[in-house]
Amino acid sequence: MQIRTRLLLLSLSILVPAWLAAVYSVHFIYSEEKLDYNRSMLESARSLALLVDNEVQTKEAVLLALSKSPALRKGDLETFRNYAREVVPESAKAIVLTSLEGQQLVNTRATPGRQLPAVNRDLLALTRATPGQTVVSNLFVGGIAKRKDVAVDVPVFIKGELRYRLAMAVEAASFEKLLQARRSTSWLMTVVDRNGIVVARSVDSTNFAGRRATDSLFRRVAAHEESGAQEGITLEGIPVTTFLHRAPKSSWTVSISVPTEEIQEPARRAALVLTGMIVALLGIGIAVANSYGRKTAGTIESLRSAAERLGSGQRIQVPATGLKEVDVVGAALTEASGQVQRHQSELERRVREAVAATERSQRSLLQTQKLEALGRLTGGIAHDFNNILQTLTSALQLINRSTDLSTIKRLSETSQRAVGKATALTAQLRAFGRVQDVRLETVSVPYVLATVMPLLKNALPANVVLKSDSSEDGLPVTIDLLQFELALLNIVINARDAMPSGGEIRLSVTSALLDLPPSGLKPGPYIAIKISDNGSGMSPDVLSHAIDPFFTTKGLETGSGLGLAQAYGFATQAGGTLLLDSELGKGTRVLIYLPAAQDAFTTTGEPVAPAEISHGSGTVLFVEDDQLIRAAVAPGLAEAGFRVVEAADADEALRTVASGLQFDVLFSDVVMPGQINGVELARLIRARIPHMPVVLASGHTELRIDLPKVRLVGKPYDIDEVTRFLNEEIAQARSLS
Repeated sequence: MQIRTRLLLLSLSILVPAWLAAVYSVHFIYSEEKLDYNRSMLESARSLALLVDNEVQTKEAVLLALSKSPALRKGDLETFRNYAREVVPESAKAIVLTSLEGQQLVNTRATPGRQLPAVNRDLLALTRATPGQTVVSNLFVGGIAKRKDVAVDVPVFIKGELRYRLAMAVEAASFEKLLQARRSTSWLMTVVDRNGIVVARSVDSTNFAGRRATDSLFRRVAAHEESGAQEGITLEGIPVTTFLHRAPKSSWTVSISVPTEEIQEPARRAALVLTGMIVALLGIGIAVANSYGRKTAGTIESLRSAAERLGSGQRIQVPATGLKEVDVVGAALTEASGQVQRHQSELERRVREAVAATERSQRSLLQTQKLEALGRLTGGIAHDFNNILQTLTSALQLINRSTDLSTIKRLSETSQRAVGKATALTAQLRAFGRVQDVRLETVSVPYVLATVMPLLKNALPANVVLKSDSSEDGLPVTIDLLQFELALLNIVINARDAMPSGGEIRLSVTSALLDLPPSGLKPGPYIAIKISDNGSGMSPDVLSHAIDPFFTTKGLETGSGLGLAQAYGFATQAGGTLLLDSELGKGTRVLIYLPAAQDAFTTTGEPVAPAEISHGSGTVLFVEDDQLIRAAVAPGLAEAGFRVVEAADADEALRTVASGLQFDVLFSDVVMPGQINGVELARLIRARIPHMPVVLASGHTELRIDLPKVRLVGKPYDIDEVTRFLNEEIAQARSLS
């Protein structure tokens, strides 16, 4: 009898009894696991129902806190509306105050002055059925936002009398997040209201919210069952077992539907266990059978094993077997194994050396590029400021030597122009620093573009056409308005220079909701500003350096290399980015993304006409650590009519206040030596003298100006402008006293 036949008989003698035992074990384990699984899923449905009620109770707590608002008790509904919008600022929620007759009195989603609709009839019926209790509505479509909402409604008692109903309308989609945080990969969790309508689902909630639940689930909801399990089919047509529980607070029904295939998984696992047992027994049979053929097949098996290890790259050593042919093959395999190991070690060494050399080259290249950019930046700044300083030095020397008033006036005007050029250069360089509160405004981009278009068109020759495409409305953005206008001007001038024979520049503004924004930006709403031209374009090498400071392909007289660098710095400081796309002969496209602001407009961007030069009156406490600035500004303020008290730092200013000297307004620099800066100085003085008018000046600061009613002035400032600001602050303070 052959070894194979004996192995088969031995395996069958072991596997037949084992198979019968395994079948019985599978049936027993499956029955027990199914009971355990059902109990576990019913408990999960109950836990999920309690989580839904917990969400409801959280919103109920917010409403109960709002119902205690003093403004509401005084009947000041406008103040209450503003307070409610601060407490619940999310657009997905709305606070609604209604009369007992069901008329809306306040709705935070509605714009002021808009006619408010009547409350949902179903919700009104629920509140009238339980007038003194919290009510959770069924699903409805909101009258203002036209979205699928649910509402938590609480009674408002004033002096023990039921006066109003206060509700929080919440998008039904918000419950989808709660379900998705708890869902398994294949489970379907559903929240159904009292009418059997789907409020939210863990899968595709947007399409199924508002539809009636499946017939089997609908019947369970209509029968007001507290808990249970049933077989059925989902709205997508998937066979499932559904476990449901009725939430006590909201009276909604929460269900967890598990695919029938998943519930049957224990049986499959048992079958796999059975298969494993058979394989194990088969292995035992094979091992016993091998004992019969070990003497004849052992040597060949050792060669096979050695060949497999050699194939996986291991070092092998085939022992001698006493058979000449087998030993010759074994020696050849051993020698081949050694050669493979030596070649592999050599290859790994060369790869390591190549990788290390590549990394060194990349680091060296990156360091060289950084030093090159830094050199261009420092060299460009030094060049431009040396020219400005040369102009100022020469003009001041000539002023000291000249007695002719017309010559002195002409030299003074030249100095003013040099200062203006320095101011423009620092404004461009400021784009590479941190954003400052003194420069920020929340504006409408389309409106700003409408006001700056004449400036942009004036920078273009007759053969270059500028076309704009933007709507009149748009999301607000919080930006440095001057930096924004300068960025647009720089980009348009670059486009003009790329079209010496004429062409077309197109400027467009759109709103964009970015789910996958460019690297470095967060998902959310953005304003996209696109400027494109049909000029000469840029090569890949020029494009890679286009936003480097002081990098330019133009001549020294026509370009400074700060245009695109300033625009990029502005975009990144505003929380957005600037993207460049260009090809030689096909023009250039510049795309700026600016994040939408959460605040309302602080200005539309409309330029303000300069006010008439005013003369001051009152006492100014002027705090400035720079002696040259004090020597120049203090006489100017005194000449304007103010009585000026000077202080070189915050400590000297505090001593002046402590001495009892009275003054009408504080005018202070922000950045000063010592431990007390201008912001902290203003806070300390206001602690002693409440409602003290404060005007702060800064050329550049990383401090946050978090004081209320503080006028901010950027350096360099105009004496007449500061005089006007000081007069306005003093007049406003006197009108309130």
